[in-house]
Amino acid sequence: MKTVLVGTYTTGTESEGIYRLREDDQGRFGEIELALRSHDASYLLPVKGGLYFVDEALGEKEGRVSYARKTEAGYELVTTLPTGGENPCHLALSPSGNTLAVANYTSGSVALFTARGEGLEQLALIPGEHGSVNAARQEGPHAHFVAFEGEDTLYVSDLGADEIRTIRRIEGTWRAFAPVHVFAPGAGPRHFVRRGNVWYVICEMGNVLYRLSPGEETVLPVTDSGVPGTSAAVRLGEDGGIYCTQRGADVLTVFRDDAEGLRREGIWPAGGRTPRDCLPMGNRILCACQDSAEVTVLERIQQDIRLRQRIAVPGAVCLAEE
Repeated sequence: MKTVLVGTYTTGTESEGIYRLREDDQGRFGEIELALRSHDASYLLPVKGGLYFVDEALGEKEGRVSYARKTEAGYELVTTLPTGGENPCHLALSPSGNTLAVANYTSGSVALFTARGEGLEQLALIPGEHGSVNAARQEGPHAHFVAFEGEDTLYVSDLGADEIRTIRRIEGTWRAFAPVHVFAPGAGPRHFVRRGNVWYVICEMGNVLYRLSPGEETVLPVTDSGVPGTSAAVRLGEDGGIYCTQRGADVLTVFRDDAEGLRREGIWPAGGRTPRDCLPMGNRILCACQDSAEVTVLERIQQDIRLRQRIAVPGAVCLAEE
């Protein structure tokens, strides 16, 4: 049976921190359990024996990153450090587990830490350089997502700069290099996933999904509804689907990429308001619906996707399989 962790905003909500959902024999999830009292844990990274997570620290000028040890009852906080920037929103671990990267959204910087056992030590803070065309949302750099390629290369999706930045470690020092891709002005790249040498990048402000491969670029809209909103999550499913959420129309969009090229399979209601994150799990897709304070469970039935279950989770914004 599977378990899922839910990261939440505690500021302005009734949430107490990070919650756990347990699957039963019928494939349904029971009521939430509090796994760890925390503050504004907007992204989670489970690892063997523990959990890294960010504290976005809404309303504060500096956020935090923490490591918690897994226990029989849940998790026990071990280490917390400042990230050197405002509103950290994503984190990633290098393949060896020795380096942790954190994206500071509002300040646009990326913090790098040495991860030794249960301890953390800050290595470097790499600032962003510029914004883009939207004066309200892109007045400066806004690092939103980080992902390692090997031990010495880090890619950063920068919503403010309309680019995926590159950071590399050269002779022990982390430095910024030229972006790996620059998007249409105002696109606002948010998160990305990779399958081999193909990238799928969801753009929050443009409400589009980019498919990037060597020498090729394809762009498709996430929704045709015309409802104002912003795209949020992109995840790869075990079935080969590319799962995306959009806040505003409040939908789940599924793309396929096969011999016919990138195409949209369909658009379905997410089951709640403001689906911030999604998590494909076999024939089910969980959505963290922030403004309706719940996690919805959708089920694929042949060519259709239907709402199966609603689970009340205040401030739900992030999902991670434990």
